[in-house]
Amino acid sequence: CAAHEIADVERKIKKRMRRERMVVPGDHVAVAMSGGKDSAVTLSILVETFGKRPDIRFTAITIDEGIEGYRDLSIPKAGELCETWGVPHVVVSFKKEVGCTLDEMLVRERKEASCTYCGVFRRMLLNKTAREVGANKLATGHNLDDDAQTVLLNVMNGDTERLARLRPSRVQEGLVPRVKPLMDVPEREIALYAFLKGLPFYMGECPYARESLRGEIKDILNDFEFKHPGTKYSI
Repeated sequence: CAAHEIADVERKIKKRMRRERMVVPGDHVAVAMSGGKDSAVTLSILVETFGKRPDIRFTAITIDEGIEGYRDLSIPKAGELCETWGVPHVVVSFKKEVGCTLDEMLVRERKEASCTYCGVFRRMLLNKTAREVGANKLATGHNLDDDAQTVLLNVMNGDTERLARLRPSRVQEGLVPRVKPLMDVPEREIALYAFLKGLPFYMGECPYARESLRGEIKDILNDFEFKHPGTKYSI
C-alpha cells in the first residue's frame, strides 16, 4: 500500500545516509537537479530530513545541455520543486559555459556516442558550479539500477580505476565529494514513490540514451533481475 511503500523507501534512504554520514552539521549540499524522478526524490528527502536545521544548507544545480524537446521540458519541473521547498536553483548551460549545445556539438563532432561528450561536460560543470556556490558536497540521484549498471559497465570495459571510484568514501583531488542517497533503492520504487508523494517531475527519457552501451546493460540487468530477483543488489 502507499503508506508502506513510502515508509520503506524512506527507511532505505535514511539508513544509507546515516551509515555514510552523508549530511553532517555545517554542510552545504549541492543537489544535481535534472527535473526527473530521481533528482526530485533526492532533493525532497534531503530537505524533509534536514531542512529545518539552520546549520545545513542546500542549493540545486541544473545543467542545461541544450537537448531540444527534452531539457527545455524538464527544467521547469526542477524549478517548480525548488520553489516549493524554497531551495536556491542555479541553471548552468552548455551554450554559455562550453560555447555550444549538445545538439550543436553532435552535428559538428560525432566520433563517440553522445553520452561520452555529455557526461564529461556535465560532470565538469556540476563540480565547477558546486564549488562556486560554496558547497562541500554534491548529492546525485543515482539509484540501485544506476550503480549496478555502472559496476557491470566498468567490468565489461576492464576499467578498474573507475570501478574503484565507486567506493563511498573515495575522495578525488579537485572534486567536490559526491553522495548518493538513493543507491539502495530500485528505479521502479523511486518512480512509484515520486508518484505517491505527488512530486513534480518530467517523465521523458533523453533522446540520446539508447545510443550508449549503458542502455544495453540496463536491458540485460532488467532481464536478469526478472529471472533472478536480487541480482542488482548482489552486483
